[in-house]
Amino acid sequence: MITFREALEADLTAVVRLLADDRLGQGREQDKTPLLDGYAWRFYAMLGQSELPAIQGQS
Repeated sequence: MITFREALEADLTAVVRLLADDRLGQGREQDKTPLLDGYAWRFYAMLGQSELPAIQGQS
């Protein structure tokens, strides 16, 4: 069963890893440790837009 919850900054590494593994994201996303600051900045900018909820699915 998959449950959904609000996404947290702690989820960013896993989300970026998934995006970077995608055929379209391979040339665009940078799966580096530590993550580039831009990912956290965009995450919080997205949270500030009520019409764009950030959710995380987990099983």
